[in-house]
Amino acid sequence: MKKVSLIFLLTMLTMFGVQFFQGDGSLRAVSAKAGVESLDPPVQALKGHRVLHSVSYGGREFLNAFNAARDRTRLVLVFSPTCSHCLQGASEVAQILSQFPNARIKVLVLWSPLLGRDSSFAAQDATAYLTDPRAQHFWDLWTFGVNHYTQKFKYPEDRQAWDIFVLYGSGPDWRSSGAAPEPSFWMQNHHLDIGPKYTQALLKSELENLLR
Repeated sequence: MKKVSLIFLLTMLTMFGVQFFQGDGSLRAVSAKAGVESLDPPVQALKGHRVLHSVSYGGREFLNAFNAARDRTRLVLVFSPTCSHCLQGASEVAQILSQFPNARIKVLVLWSPLLGRDSSFAAQDATAYLTDPRAQHFWDLWTFGVNHYTQKFKYPEDRQAWDIFVLYGSGPDWRSSGAAPEPSFWMQNHHLDIGPKYTQALLKSELENLLR
């Protein structure tokens, strides 16, 4: 009887424990991938941080926020929470926003598990680099943004679209069926022969053009 109980316990730990040992601790990690809804409540902000919202497999929470900001300029960031370039980028976006305190801008940050130490806890810490109230932070466990932009921007098969900055003007919605509006401009912060290379000055200039 004890042997049976031990085998059962080990089986359950194997089924439910893998994602926790990877550092995420998310209840979504034990759900079936297809059609999964978000089970995690927003991670409440610590002092000097922002609330971190979870994104379900289809990106519904992100899409709702994107569409709710249809009357303003939108900037989507796809970052790893432990990538130094990404954290620097978030900080530089915060600096730009501080120069336009009254501008109608919505920033949506998709923090995704892309590097070995990435987790929702690391993403919560990373929100401290961009605390402007016009920014909304998401933990994109299923890499909705990465997958979309990898295909959208025709990345090489061995690369993924992250550490990117994507600007949209006001207007069209992003439909859950996959029909996304065309971005006004985008940049990548990797040394790739695809898309413009990110600089803070270029992002500021393109943002100013949209705000006119």
